[in-house]
Amino acid sequence: MADLDASREAITFYRSLEDREEDRAPLSLRLIQRISGYTRPYAGRRNWLFFLTFARGIQLPALAWLIGQTINGPIAGRNLPGIYLHAALYFLLVLLMVVTLHFRQRFALELGEAVAHDMRSELFRKLATMPMSFFNRTKFGRIISRITSDVDSIRLVVQDVAFASTIQAVQMIVSAGLMT
Repeated sequence: MADLDASREAITFYRSLEDREEDRAPLSLRLIQRISGYTRPYAGRRNWLFFLTFARGIQLPALAWLIGQTINGPIAGRNLPGIYLHAALYFLLVLLMVVTLHFRQRFALELGEAVAHDMRSELFRKLATMPMSFFNRTKFGRIISRITSDVDSIRLVVQDVAFASTIQAVQMIVSAGLMT
């Protein structure tokens, strides 16, 4: 009977608020600056990545615009050489988009992995200097969570979020420009 009571206590165990960490922290400029600081050693790759991101943001609305120009121009005017010219331009733009996408994804993955590697190395160096009392106070799961899931979240921010947001913003601006 004592084992049954112990298992019930384990299932219904409640951690006090002081023992728990905040589930979510607000996004702050200081955090963004700190994350971008990890990309400084890789400035060349980061800058190429931003260039490719802007190019990608321009290319997608340009494809839609070219389709509209093709329909309103050579197709509406039944101009076969014009249709071939627009089709060739469309094909070249699609090829350029594929190349841009390939290198944008490659540079983003490389940058994200490099930042994650640097962060894990820094965390390991910090943990190696901590006194034993820290390890007595801090649960191992919390330490492992910091090294794995938190660093992985930062890796995803560096790889995807920053650049996908930039692409979306550039697409909106270019699309608005084309519509006007």
